Amino acid sequence: ELKQALEQLCEAPHPTEIDHLLASMRRMQQGIRFNDVEAMSKWLFPDIESPVYRFQLVRHAGLIFTHRGQFSQAQDWFELAAEILSQHPYWFSVIEKIQLATAWGTFAFDACDASLAEPSIRTAQAELSYAPAAEKARFLGTCCQLSRLSGQPDEAVEAGRQSVSYTDQALASEGGRDRNYLVHALLARARSNPIAKGGDLAEAAEIL
Repeated sequence: ELKQALEQLCEAPHPTEIDHLLASMRRMQQGIRFNDVEAMSKWLFPDIESPVYRFQLVRHAGLIFTHRGQFSQAQDWFELAAEILSQHPYWFSVIEKIQLATAWGTFAFDACDASLAEPSIRTAQAELSYAPAAEKARFLGTCCQLSRLSGQPDEAVEAGRQSVSYTDQALASEGGRDRNYLVHALLARARSNPIAKGGDLAEAAEIL
């Protein structure tokens, strides 16, 4: 009598269920519930054929390994995400390109090698003017971090200021994060440029 119900439980998830699960995974990741996100990724992956869903799942997996410091595994997942984007360009927009670029940027910053994110950053940069303001905020925050890592404090400060501007207009809940990036960029430039030191320290103090 339970056969039909058990079969439904064991079959592949319905696309609407995938939507809900991906949304849950995004929230879990923000709450640092990486083990839960990994378990869901492994369970979902074999049954997903849609390149759009696969891309989101693979990107999540890459971020999980990045946050754990498992950079070799993270790079494999991000390369797979890039492959999905290139093989199915008609399914994706600049939003997904920016999502991948920011994920690569997080990976590169944590791995202390900004060059790892350069190809994806360049791809997203070429279409940045078409992106929603919230995505621009995330992208420019990433650029701020990577420029600071690369020893380019002027570029880091400029990207940080732009990111804060977009954040205030379209992504206010994440304003603290981008201000944190800008403060670090200002401190980095103050250390490397005595001429700008006074103004940069004053701006950093005002932001804090």
